[in-house]
Amino acid sequence: MNCIAAPLGTLNIDVIDLPAGTTLHQLFSASYPAGGFHPGTGPAPGGLARPTRFAPIMRTPPPGPVPYLYAGGTLQSAIFETIFHDVDFRATNPSLRLAPFNDKAHCELTFHRPMRLAKLHGTGLKRIRAERVDLIESLPPCYGATASWAQAIYDQDPKFDGLVWRSRRLDDQDSYVLFGDRVTSSDCIGWAASGPINSDATFRALVFQEALAVDVLLLP
Repeated sequence: MNCIAAPLGTLNIDVIDLPAGTTLHQLFSASYPAGGFHPGTGPAPGGLARPTRFAPIMRTPPPGPVPYLYAGGTLQSAIFETIFHDVDFRATNPSLRLAPFNDKAHCELTFHRPMRLAKLHGTGLKRIRAERVDLIESLPPCYGATASWAQAIYDQDPKFDGLVWRSRRLDDQDSYVLFGDRVTSSDCIGWAASGPINSDATFRALVFQEALAVDVLLLP
């Protein structure tokens, strides 16, 4: 598998300013606080979290991983990027076991201040000389390579609060990752808008409705 090469030199980064009062949507494990940032640590070598598209990345100083939070511009995009992340929509009859996601709940995050984000779609990709297929649509074996672009953006400008791109699963909606040493829980109000899927009938029905709309069979 050919993965995108790490960026070289200074990137010509396009900027999106997200205004104060913006609400983003997160699916989180209900055993943790709503609106919490992943610490970036985990069982991977070096004590880092399992690689995702744009994390973990490192800070210096002080040394260590940057906490991060993934969110969607809508609840629908958060559902598709979290619960339907690995569904093979090319299959004749796509299906998904819901049990691994039974503890997921919906959090709404409303930000008190504006946020400065690197734009990774449209002209934003063209300006940094990257293609969507390589940076946004690549699969987990390439996450180390795609995270190197998040690292380069983070290192290049300390004023960036995170990244925004068009969702891999729903390319008409936005996805976000926020850098947790620049955006903190004090910058927003996060509240649990639902209980976990296995105990909140309304939220569970909404997930089933989204699956039905794209002909995905949800299994126990």
